[in-house]
Amino acid sequence: MRFQALVVAIGLLSVSSTLSASSPWLINARETDAASFPSVVWIESSTGLCTATIVGPQAIITASHCATNGDTVTFDHKGKTYTAKITQSDLYEDDDHDVAMGLVSKVIPDAEPTSVAGKAKIGKNVVMAGFGCTQAVTGEGGNDGTLRTGPSLIRHFDHYEMVLKMEDGVAGCFGDSGGPVFMESAQGRTIIGVNSKANISDTTYSTRLDAAVSLKFIKKFASDNKIDVCGVTKACN
Repeated sequence: MRFQALVVAIGLLSVSSTLSASSPWLINARETDAASFPSVVWIESSTGLCTATIVGPQAIITASHCATNGDTVTFDHKGKTYTAKITQSDLYEDDDHDVAMGLVSKVIPDAEPTSVAGKAKIGKNVVMAGFGCTQAVTGEGGNDGTLRTGPSLIRHFDHYEMVLKMEDGVAGCFGDSGGPVFMESAQGRTIIGVNSKANISDTTYSTRLDAAVSLKFIKKFASDNKIDVCGVTKACN
């Protein structure tokens, strides 16, 4: 019950752009050279700041609660500023399917997108990335522009989500919403989840991208907008 109360009291992991930027940032995470994770970006919408991942030359993926349906978010990538129009999952409001896609207004020529691929399995090691806080300071948040990453472990599944927890691992904090859950393999790095909520201590709930409803949503978004999403509509290097 205490975990549930914390989630409700603290809310989701987005952080208002009006909050203080004084707290440090992904709990237990390490600072990471952004060039090592070029697809991970910090987005700003009318509702606040979140993390997102470039998954195609003209597509980003994040959490539905990070922006309203039809909202325009902005982000920087390799020194250039881009905008993207957000489409929330149709199941978000009624069934908490917390994933959204963003149609970037123009092709990102040097995107280096990450493919949506892989199968979430209990006991699987994963890597989380985000621009969020690293201290559970209620009412504070912000972004210092530094990407942070760290390991976690898939403990079990809950509806559309995977529950991540690992001793001495990382956990989501304000601003990490929409950030990726990566799986590393001999074939490379893929994104298998999108961070949704956490107890801001040691446990994170992330929407599974391998779930049938997630793949259906992503495919429809790609078809409606006549774009490619790596790993779903097109194999990308």
